[in-house]
Amino acid sequence: MSRTLIIFFLFIPFLTLAQTKYVLKGVVSDESHLHLSHASIIARALGTDTQPVQFSKTDQDGAFVLNFNQQGTIEIVFSRIGYTKVTDTIKIDRTLQEIKVNLIKSSTRLSEVKIDYKYQAVQIGKDTIRFMADYFRDGSERKLQDLLEKMPGFSMEDGRVKFQGKIVNITLLENERFFGGGSKIAVENIPADAVDNVEMISRFSENEMMKAVQVNDQLAMNIKLKANKKNFVFGDLETAAGNHESYKEHAALFYYSPNKTGSFIADVNSIGLGSLTKEDITRVQSSELQYFNNTSSNQVLYDYAKSNQRVQSNINKLATIHGTTKLLDKRLKVTLYALYSENRVQSLQDIHNNYTFPDSNFFEKRQNRNNQKNGVALANIALKYKQNPYFNVDYTVDFDLTNPRLMQVSTMEVDHLRFSNSQKNESARAYSVKQFLEGNWKHSVRRYSTFALQHQFSHNKAQFKLSSDKAFFENTLNFLDENRPGIFRPVKRVENLFNVSLKHYLVLDHRHQLHFELNSQNQILRQEGTTMGVLDSINSNIFNHDQHYRTGNTFLGLYHRFTWRKLNTLISFKEHFLTFDNKNSDSKYENNRLSFQPEIDINYEIGPSNTVSLKYKQDYLYPKYNEMNPSYWINDYNVIFRGTDSLSGQMQHRIRLYYRNFDIARLRMLYFSSTVQLKNKIKANILPFSKVDQLKGVTLLDRPDFQMMHMIGYSIRIGRFEPEVSSSFLNMKLAQIISNETFDIRQNTFSTSASLRWRKPRYPDIKASWSHTISWQYHIANRRTFTTDKLDLSAKYMVAKSFNIRTDWSFEKAIFDKNQSNPISILANLELEYNKGKSPFSFYKQGFNILGNDRYRVLQLTEYIATEQITYVMPRVFMLGLRYKI
Repeated sequence: MSRTLIIFFLFIPFLTLAQTKYVLKGVVSDESHLHLSHASIIARALGTDTQPVQFSKTDQDGAFVLNFNQQGTIEIVFSRIGYTKVTDTIKIDRTLQEIKVNLIKSSTRLSEVKIDYKYQAVQIGKDTIRFMADYFRDGSERKLQDLLEKMPGFSMEDGRVKFQGKIVNITLLENERFFGGGSKIAVENIPADAVDNVEMISRFSENEMMKAVQVNDQLAMNIKLKANKKNFVFGDLETAAGNHESYKEHAALFYYSPNKTGSFIADVNSIGLGSLTKEDITRVQSSELQYFNNTSSNQVLYDYAKSNQRVQSNINKLATIHGTTKLLDKRLKVTLYALYSENRVQSLQDIHNNYTFPDSNFFEKRQNRNNQKNGVALANIALKYKQNPYFNVDYTVDFDLTNPRLMQVSTMEVDHLRFSNSQKNESARAYSVKQFLEGNWKHSVRRYSTFALQHQFSHNKAQFKLSSDKAFFENTLNFLDENRPGIFRPVKRVENLFNVSLKHYLVLDHRHQLHFELNSQNQILRQEGTTMGVLDSINSNIFNHDQHYRTGNTFLGLYHRFTWRKLNTLISFKEHFLTFDNKNSDSKYENNRLSFQPEIDINYEIGPSNTVSLKYKQDYLYPKYNEMNPSYWINDYNVIFRGTDSLSGQMQHRIRLYYRNFDIARLRMLYFSSTVQLKNKIKANILPFSKVDQLKGVTLLDRPDFQMMHMIGYSIRIGRFEPEVSSSFLNMKLAQIISNETFDIRQNTFSTSASLRWRKPRYPDIKASWSHTISWQYHIANRRTFTTDKLDLSAKYMVAKSFNIRTDWSFEKAIFDKNQSNPISILANLELEYNKGKSPFSFYKQGFNILGNDRYRVLQLTEYIATEQITYVMPRVFMLGLRYKI
């Protein structure tokens, strides 16, 4: 409890900033004293402009509650269709006041009623759909995530927000990026009662000056706060403890004003709750730039970001700060992001692999014990200067440091004949610095210009150790220590990216625009490393990993944008000059070429929020640096990867059709998308022999590589019910080379899901979701199939206006080729929260994995391996907690 007390007293100063609330409660009845539900209440402060106009509706018992920040006199209006409107003035001078209001039935015809305020739950504009939070609120919401789940078209997936089937690219708070624009921190920390409305903005552009000429497909979510939360400190503190030494400490504090904003979030927990997503980290690094596509980042940043309770132990720590200020008469905006995240994971896995080759089959049993520690520190400083309405310039610099570590102890058994034990240790220390400069000019109504410069430097030192009690790859590797075979591989990798873009926009008339672009993107990578402890008598450089890898892409682009009524098109023609060279210890490969790459983007607006779009893009893909390195990379006791130093690139064609329809009257949504991707060559894996020991390679086959994916979804609100159905189909064509023989493989995956939600005030909010996935592969020698069925149940219920009950259950069954072996995994969680009235304190009890399920089963199918993985999960945990809302 010492940790709890320290955190609680640390934030005591913030508690004093909270303002006194004045509460007005009441009941609206008719002349027979029957309570009236859905009566409208509008309150306006007299003699001051600092109090915002407040709107409320009575519940099923005719009750309402209004909150005020200061004393004073208000004018309050009560109205309901079929009753005479009542207007009164009330003096607010106590922290709690209660009133009773009687409405008299009106004999006035409905056609003669004058409506002073028009209130809509959903408002649709050209590119914006606005959801009014009060319409969807029932009092049980704590965070923004709880509120979004009640709005039509929204879904959540690992902290990411989806709207109408599309992932939200940028999250804004009051028109400004919130912690870089990631959604997880926003939806899990912004209090639901601070939200006034949620805006979904399609084709979002942060630069209003360039919006008339720049085209993008970004979907943004803009959170608008209530008027009394725009110059205010709010947030919450939380502490909890339970059995198995489990704990959770959380603090989220926010300050907003017109010129300055600040946020601080800290979280420490031992129950596997993650605090970041890949999108959060990417945006804090500002690596998603609209002008360049070769920015890179270290994958280890994301491997531990999401919540993970399917391990034996997972301790997460997070501290983040965010602040903005406006200087020089609001012409300069300075933004700072910084975060530190760390997690420690222990896991245990039982793995069963079935290797299928043309002439043999092998069965492998393996147990992995993993101990992992990951740390990342990020900082971002952004300067946005707007000299006048016709010129602005932005500069951003990012710093990041990562330090992942992994120790894995494995026990292997192959066909009950081969037994071995191995230990693998991996560690890395990487840092990078990124700089980005962008400028925009509006020369006139018809002429615009932009420039963008980027430099990214990254430095990575990694170490890999592998040892075993028995020799592996006996016919391929010669170990220096035959009693304890093992290797040690230190590698240093330095990478530089240099990018520049110049673009000019010419508006010919209200229908036609021409855009001209000169763009150059260059990547230089140097790698040094050697595998020690093993030698090869034939080629002395087979374990020398030195490499110099360079790519260049310079292009001249011409774009034509055409707008006619509801039709918008953008056609581009780009002539690329591509340069590529790769040098290894004993080889060199160069490739220069010209490439013509067209792109087409067609959008047609059938009606409000009813659009269809068609996109086509062609580009050329060079191989990655590791695919061009011909040395042996020993990655596991039975896996070696070797690249090909003469690997060429692939020409890629991608076409996508998308349709979306949102009916505001019925809250009905329908969407459909179809994507086809075709490459002129198949990138195939090579296995020189049929053995469990896999010496992998890569090559290009002179045949097309085909992928196709279709998705469709439909949802509607019918009274208290919200049904939703969706389906997807994925088709892939692969190739596998084994013992110099080529095999064509086709993989197909079909998924379908259905959900039903039932909501009614004063009753439980219940949602049931079912999904069925079947994946089949026409394999080398036969057909393999696996199916997964999953049923998710969740419920929320407020009892006596003080108790909140939340529970979620997950049932999952996975089957390989109709062979059932303990197929069902069940995970269940439960929470009971007590909060009396408007008290800032709430108490709760949480239970994780309340049924005590100790394992989770996953199936996977690749070209020649069918895998069943059993992961052991956290034990049953019960926690008692306290929350304080500021």
